[in-house]
Amino acid sequence: MKQIIEKAILTFETAFPEHIAIFLFDNATSHAFYAPDALRVNAMNLNPGGKNTPMMRDGINSATGQPQSMVFPQDHPLFPGIPKGIKEVLLKHGIWQNGLRLDCKKKCNEQGLSIHSK
Repeated sequence: MKQIIEKAILTFETAFPEHIAIFLFDNATSHAFYAPDALRVNAMNLNPGGKNTPMMRDGINSATGQPQSMVFPQDHPLFPGIPKGIKEVLLKHGIWQNGLRLDCKKKCNEQGLSIHSK
């Protein structure tokens, strides 16, 4: 609240002294809820399957406009009906780089490769 008063409100009042600002804040906890099959990379594992990995709905490959399945088909020889991992999706898009890790808890590798850092 202190930052809002000191920065946003005072900046607005200085820049527009003849206007009245209305600031609205939405801190609803419902913004943290998603559909069970929502496409969320944060819910994915690096590799296929895993404990508590959701069955995500199909997405769209933004490069091709084609459907992108997030689950291996039932007739897959190794992972039938198993959710794909981030690595599989990146391989399919041709953008996987060896050395990528899911998290850099202390420090990324020498190339600074990480999918997302904490």
